[in-house]
Amino acid sequence: MNSKKRYYSSLEEIYLKNYRLVNVFIGDCLNDAEMKEDVASIVWMKVAERPESFLEMDEYLLKNYLRVIVRNVIFDEVKAEDRNKRLYEKLKNAEMTNQGENEVDFIAFAVKKEDYLRESVKILSYDEKLIIHMKYVRKLSSKEIGDIFEISDGAVRMRQSRITVKLKAEIIRLMKEKGDWDV
Repeated sequence: MNSKKRYYSSLEEIYLKNYRLVNVFIGDCLNDAEMKEDVASIVWMKVAERPESFLEMDEYLLKNYLRVIVRNVIFDEVKAEDRNKRLYEKLKNAEMTNQGENEVDFIAFAVKKEDYLRESVKILSYDEKLIIHMKYVRKLSSKEIGDIFEISDGAVRMRQSRITVKLKAEIIRLMKEKGDWDV
């Protein structure tokens, strides 16, 4: 039996044909809706970072590779969540043993900052999240990001600056809303 391998012609086709499959993979491992959304975003950002390698894979290999990416991203997210829990524990222990106020304040600030940042990222568009991910997680230069988006590195820096201002404004809004902002 001679079976013909099927290849995708564009990233859009990969996304449209595999969106549901990726969500099923995620749903098999997670119950938290917010975390599911975060994992899906990261998976598709990883695909968008190296489009040529995914377009070279046949359909069967691509689906298996997506499954591996989902598993790895979930593992990384669970590790990050555990790290946050340890920070909370350290904060509680520091308060119980009456350690220096500065250390307690610093740990509390780090935990709050990460929570506010995670919440504020939700207002960003897919492209904005992708730019931030490429810059701070993948540590790509403005030139490399520009090559991916087919724009100049100056335009990338301008977008990064606008995204940073947008995130700062959202963090301040969230802090004011929750009463953590002292003016």
